[in-house]
Amino acid sequence: LDLVSDSYKVDQTRKSLTFLIYQEEGGADNPIIIVTPAQLKAMESRLKAGKTTVFKLGADIDMAGETWTPVNTTQQKLVDFDGCGHTISNLTLDTPVNGDLGFFSFLRGRVANVNFDNVTITGGDVRMGVVAGRAGEADYPAVIERVNVSGKITMSITTGTSNHPAGICCLMQGTRSQIRQCSSEVDIVSDWSGAGICGDLEVGANITQCRYSGNIT
Repeated sequence: LDLVSDSYKVDQTRKSLTFLIYQEEGGADNPIIIVTPAQLKAMESRLKAGKTTVFKLGADIDMAGETWTPVNTTQQKLVDFDGCGHTISNLTLDTPVNGDLGFFSFLRGRVANVNFDNVTITGGDVRMGVVAGRAGEADYPAVIERVNVSGKITMSITTGTSNHPAGICCLMQGTRSQIRQCSSEVDIVSDWSGAGICGDLEVGANITQCRYSGNIT
């Protein structure tokens, strides 16, 4: 490649050129790597409009003593969260977003390859699950795969409810939504009802190859 520049004489040429290619952070080829509680808590602020933002854990993260606000996705801000086999431990959840309480409030997208250890969730008549309160809808499915959870969920209510706290998620919707190859060791204490994996699996969504070994009282 010959390049001619005003800074050179007419008969001079350059034989090489260096290209700098910018890859947008949060894309599949340039995921956002999370290694600290502060970075984990900043996830929602880094979701990009009109895109699926890709996050990967680069280390185990202990959330003891940290305040957690559930990450809320939207139809314009989707997520792909890959734990890469790492563990998020000692997460405490007690503040729902739009009636949903979990690591995600409303999950649109994918969560995979992550362990949630010793999670504590407490709430009233809201949708509660370790991974998400609510997961998926018609055109925006949720996929939860190879996720292991442990801890305790406590629901305190005085009347009946359609919300059933569960180890993975309370409510899953969408024909392409699925939970697969997950395990739950979450003890559930509820004045109404509870479920080991998913409290309300609506038509089209499915669960495969999952295991529950906690207690529901």
